[in-house]
Amino acid sequence: MAKKQPGAGSSKGLRVYLAAPFSSLTTTVPGRAYGEFWDTEFAELLESIEGILKERGLEVTLPHRDRGKWGQAYIDPFSICEMCHELVAGSDIVIALPKSARGVHYEIAWATELRKLLFVFIQEEEDVSIFTPGLPGLGPFVLRTYVDAADLLEQVGRLAPGLAARPGHLASERDSKARVGVVDIGSSTLKMLVAEVSGSEIQYSSKEETSGLPLSDDVNRSGEIGRETVDQLVSILAEWSARLRKQGVKRVTAVASGALRMARNQGSVLEAVRARAGLSVRVLRDHEEAELAYRAVISDFPNWGFGFAVLNVGGGTTDLAVGTKERIGDVFSFPDLGIRKLNASFRSDPPSGTEYEDLVAHIRAVIDQAAIRIPPDARDLLLVHTGGELSYAQSAGYRLSPFGVSQAHPKQVSLSNFVARSEELRHLTRAQLRQISPNPQNPRWMDGALASNALAICFAERLGVKRLIPSDRNISDGLVLESEEGGSV
Repeated sequence: MAKKQPGAGSSKGLRVYLAAPFSSLTTTVPGRAYGEFWDTEFAELLESIEGILKERGLEVTLPHRDRGKWGQAYIDPFSICEMCHELVAGSDIVIALPKSARGVHYEIAWATELRKLLFVFIQEEEDVSIFTPGLPGLGPFVLRTYVDAADLLEQVGRLAPGLAARPGHLASERDSKARVGVVDIGSSTLKMLVAEVSGSEIQYSSKEETSGLPLSDDVNRSGEIGRETVDQLVSILAEWSARLRKQGVKRVTAVASGALRMARNQGSVLEAVRARAGLSVRVLRDHEEAELAYRAVISDFPNWGFGFAVLNVGGGTTDLAVGTKERIGDVFSFPDLGIRKLNASFRSDPPSGTEYEDLVAHIRAVIDQAAIRIPPDARDLLLVHTGGELSYAQSAGYRLSPFGVSQAHPKQVSLSNFVARSEELRHLTRAQLRQISPNPQNPRWMDGALASNALAICFAERLGVKRLIPSDRNISDGLVLESEEGGSV
């Protein structure tokens, strides 16, 4: 975990480049490419943006004034191009108001190529390039629309605190570190991890350990978890509990969901785990799973006005939590969209085209019955697909592009690319899918890949988003954060 640096909480060293129209707002001078800047109202707007950012300690370059003296210091076109090229390259963040300025569009392209954190503000009804709405798929790009100058300044004011604490540049302001252990008993997979946490920063002491144990098979067959499976469960958890103690972990949170929640013999199973493995297990309710996954995801995002739809696909249920950085809004649990039920509709391996189409129609019908509401104050909605989906997308060969807004979520995939690759994977057998599993210890995890892909596509279409953010964060990460605070969701 990074040590706190002197001045943490300020943003010294973070440089912002303001890109805005220039020559089109200057007087005409014979023999020169431009004259003096005449639009004083726009100049005041740029300096107001600068003032908001500087209040947060950001270093701001306004080339119109800083280099060109609002047109009073003439710079030839070759030197302007060279200067702006270098200034964009030397910045950490680029904020652009392109309007119809061709030079600003070039600066946007250059910033995109350099993977700079890029904010582009477009005024409503403004005619923009067809490329602009597609740029978020290429890197850390945030597109905003605004009504007027007052609305623009308000939006910049909301962004500024997050810019001043951009992930990856500043250490947490909290020096204290809590060493916690988490055990997650899922429907088909057991997970154990150890982490140090400070604020929203999580550093794992070792790679998450998993063990495949299909509790759900027993529950589906008899409504209970069988004695042999209970013995296996206790044996694994007893070994993990002993290892956690040896590692000096004094705070362990153990939870169960899915199959154990539905098992008729839940009480006797929990007692066996407590008596023989030394772990007290808390059984999560549906909404708690969704809230923990949501918390795990948003903790690593800055407060830039994003809306979040966090999709958590499980064996027993699929959950969707919608909200903003400040608060969670609606939480939906879809027991009819759990992977086990969806997989049961496949009679062929791989599923036939008709079987897959019927599955998609079923998913859409279930989703359409839910009154999913987008937070009115969310400027951009991000659909984050949690629970090992980043590792899956990388292992399964999806075309990922840089995201850059969140350290824990470094990649994104356009919906069109996701659909195309998912269609290719749809023709693989389960045995073939297991061969590309991101987790060789539990290749059966891939048995739910086709249904999970269909869920992600249908939710993206329902929410009207054009990209997905695959995430390896899951409820375990939410539990780590909860454990560090000593509270519940």
